[in-house]
Amino acid sequence: MESILLVKSKGKQPSPEEMQQMLGNYVPWMQKHSANGNYLGGSPFQPNGVRIKNSGSHETDGDFLKLENLITGYIHLKTTTFDEALQIADDCPLLQCNEIEVRPVLDMK
Repeated sequence: MESILLVKSKGKQPSPEEMQQMLGNYVPWMQKHSANGNYLGGSPFQPNGVRIKNSGSHETDGDFLKLENLITGYIHLKTTTFDEALQIADDCPLLQCNEIEVRPVLDMK
């Protein structure tokens, strides 16, 4: 099964030291889960975006871009069970400065 981990800001910009420590811990975590086949990919997002509610209705400024609501990136996992995805997310170093929402991907096959 596949899951998407939505990485969301806790509403506070990490200090440069916190960011360096978090990323220093994230790289080995990512390499570990890549090597065992669980980590399929992921990336941080730019801090801007557009919300489309209806065709032709584009919102470029709003609550969704405030730091406390900002989705800062994603991680794509492949696991045997949803509980395994939760265990991997629970150990993610990005939790130091973020929260993570784990969403199972619906298998459309």
